[in-house]
Amino acid sequence: MSETKLMMNLALDIYSLMILVAVLISAIQRNADRSESQKIFERMLIAVLFMLFADAMSNFDGTARSFFPVLNKTGNFLIFLLAPVIPGLWALYAASELSLGIRKIRFHKKIFLAYFLVNFLLLIASQFWGWYYHIDADNIYHRGPLNIVFQAVNILVILFPVILLTTRGKSLPRSRAQSLISFALLPIVGIAIQIIFYGFSVTVNFLVFSLLIAHLFIQRESLDTDFLTGIGNRRKLDLSLKAHVFANKPFSAILLDLDNFKQINDKFGHEAGDIALKKAAEILQASVREGDIIARYGGDEFCIITGIDNNETLKECVERIRNNFEKYNENPETEIPLELSIGYLVYAPGKVTVSEFLKKLDQRMYKDKFARKKCEL
Repeated sequence: MSETKLMMNLALDIYSLMILVAVLISAIQRNADRSESQKIFERMLIAVLFMLFADAMSNFDGTARSFFPVLNKTGNFLIFLLAPVIPGLWALYAASELSLGIRKIRFHKKIFLAYFLVNFLLLIASQFWGWYYHIDADNIYHRGPLNIVFQAVNILVILFPVILLTTRGKSLPRSRAQSLISFALLPIVGIAIQIIFYGFSVTVNFLVFSLLIAHLFIQRESLDTDFLTGIGNRRKLDLSLKAHVFANKPFSAILLDLDNFKQINDKFGHEAGDIALKKAAEILQASVREGDIIARYGGDEFCIITGIDNNETLKECVERIRNNFEKYNENPETEIPLELSIGYLVYAPGKVTVSEFLKKLDQRMYKDKFARKKCEL
């Protein structure tokens, strides 16, 4: 490798390292009570950090002087050793975000552990027979016959979560699913550039930029997400309301209250109350249209902002929500039934202010609550 190319690659690695360290510090400091997917993301950052050091060492190629051959050989060995770790962790991250369940996640872990072990054995064999690569007496790196296979397998593993998100990503907000899918694009572009333009080591750098984008999205989402239920929080609700009002078009809002939430907390404990809130959010997500905003409005209240612009369609949506809660309550496996009071209203631009609209919505919800109590009596 020429001295100019060496300096370019090292400079890129240094810039990437600075970005990665900043992202890692920010990710660790975010929250002491991190979710499983957040922990996996941090492991990805650490793995890429090691890969950056390995990539920097592998740049000392083409010069047999001093300790350069040791750096070159060590760097390339570590790159090929760690390369499968990132796609594997990325797949586990996607599986965790999709809440596939412990059994399926464990199955995926076994698959990627096997993938890592096979790669390790092939890497060891490459030190003797040059299957992946070999470094000659002049300290020059050469691709082996299985190098393209190695790159192709990594691309396929990166694409696996994309397929998973495409087929099972309906439970996630569209923006979230799209951001996770887009995470795979930059590393694939980096691998393609590295294959086509021999001597340019950019895959790890593209990984860093991809992780930076993912981190920025996670930070933005965390500001708008209720930690317990995973749906929007009051901030997201306020932003959505402002955006709909600014658009100057009719829209609808649905306000929901869990009638028996206090009794659940008193009788079964706060953990059962948390489970009830999570289940209610899950049912609501399955009841509304794609693109509708669901947010936790208060302790046991939820609010839905939807683009529905007429009462008839809005009533159908409310009826669908009631039916889905009834199905849940009628399920023999349901231990704690969930009862709802619902208020709903179409917003007509220019006729009422946002505060008046929310006040009317609240009044309708309490009207439904009192009506339900009378029926019970």
